[in-house]
Amino acid sequence: EAEGSYAIQLASYMGIQSAQSRTQWLSRQGIKCQVLKQGVYYELRAVGFSSRDEAEKALAGLRKTYQDAFIKRLSSKGK
Repeated sequence: EAEGSYAIQLASYMGIQSAQSRTQWLSRQGIKCQVLKQGVYYELRAVGFSSRDEAEKALAGLRKTYQDAFIKRLSSKGK
């Protein structure tokens, strides 16, 4: 498995500002995040998990704030 091959989908926002402010808040908590534009929404993801087990451990803590969060398997580059 490639490093960073798992992410946690935290939330979707209509506006980029909301997503970016949450990214800044999470960064201060030590969580690496990214915002991706998907259609009309901006997806907020916690990223950088090299295994599903690592992502599941992080998800347990993130569920306190993001009850609907779930793990995504990211495709390898070039696929």
